[in-house]
Amino acid sequence: MTAALYTGDVIHKRLRPAPHALRYRVFALYAGLDDLARLDRSMRWFSLGRFNLASFHPRDHGGPGDAAPAAGDPHRDLANLEARMQAVAASALGAGVASRISILCYPRVLGYAFNPLTTYFVEDAAGRLRLMIYEVNNTFGERHTYVLPVEANPAGGALAQEARKVFYVSPFNQVEGRYGFRVTPPGETVTLGVSLKTAGGPLLKAHFHGRRQPFDDHALAAAFARMPLMTFKVIAGIHLEAARLWLKGLRIVRRPKPPAEPFSIAGRG
Repeated sequence: MTAALYTGDVIHKRLRPAPHALRYRVFALYAGLDDLARLDRSMRWFSLGRFNLASFHPRDHGGPGDAAPAAGDPHRDLANLEARMQAVAASALGAGVASRISILCYPRVLGYAFNPLTTYFVEDAAGRLRLMIYEVNNTFGERHTYVLPVEANPAGGALAQEARKVFYVSPFNQVEGRYGFRVTPPGETVTLGVSLKTAGGPLLKAHFHGRRQPFDDHALAAAFARMPLMTFKVIAGIHLEAARLWLKGLRIVRRPKPPAEPFSIAGRG
């Protein structure tokens, strides 16, 4: 698929001990990593590694938070990002299997973005989905990535995967339980659902359903006009909802050190 803009709603639900829900409108960028430089050259309102209405900064993705200093050249940073993700794909699938790696994320808007979850779709030379990479960020500047091979290609249908939680995200949750990921790969729509289940049963659910538009200046400007502070609202909403949960009686769980390895590859360790 060519690059696309997906617009839709994100819904978060906490099921216990204090039920709580929030909903907000977002737009997300979907593109092959190898297509971002072309978009930078061809679009007015989108840039690679530079301030614009919307932009993609390779240093926002692809490894642990606070990694080595940027090269100063966004095209070199993009090449480094592609190389890192190819190395991760080779570790999970074997060398030479990954042919195309695409990313679904929030772009920076007016220079700022916070991505609670960035998702990568890894395809082989035949265009078959072979690997999903889920990059999780918390609000403390830390990042951890769950790497899950696709056991059966659903040919555009829903894909269900699981991973053990090893990374601190919400200040109200222990590092325990299992994530469930449910994805309908990008087409005319895209769906991404994440659930968390612990020994006490289902705890959290989050869901994004977006409808595809071409990723061009017209669609980008229209999305910005409808949601000019979209990425600022994401982080503000996270903190506001945390305050509301605290007022409902939930207490903060002490944050442990993040895992020593920035990537958890299914079947390893």
